[in-house]
Amino acid sequence: MAKDDYFVIVYKILTYFYECLKAGKKPQAEDYAATCEMFSIPQTYWLQIMRELIEAGYLRDIHIVSVHGGFGIKADPTSSITMKGVEFLQTNSGISKARELFQSGFELLLSGIISRI
Repeated sequence: MAKDDYFVIVYKILTYFYECLKAGKKPQAEDYAATCEMFSIPQTYWLQIMRELIEAGYLRDIHIVSVHGGFGIKADPTSSITMKGVEFLQTNSGISKARELFQSGFELLLSGIISRI
């Protein structure tokens, strides 16, 4: 599984939101943007992943908006992971594989990111 694999990116985004929730912090858009400390992927790929996470009900208070013939993402200050998102994070086999491969280094990085919020 590559560092830019779909399930790796989903794992990182949802884990970021979950850790923010547990720490009582507000997710910051720059921390989970297409190019951020956690990953660097093409904007179109990131938008598709975010769209799927929003439409599946895994994230709340993040909206899909029309932008110049396409779409973009707009996050409210109250954005967070949902119970459905937490459940997906804990039970999906693709996410489990990503966690096994990337958890140890990612936890340290994520801890640093969240401590700066």
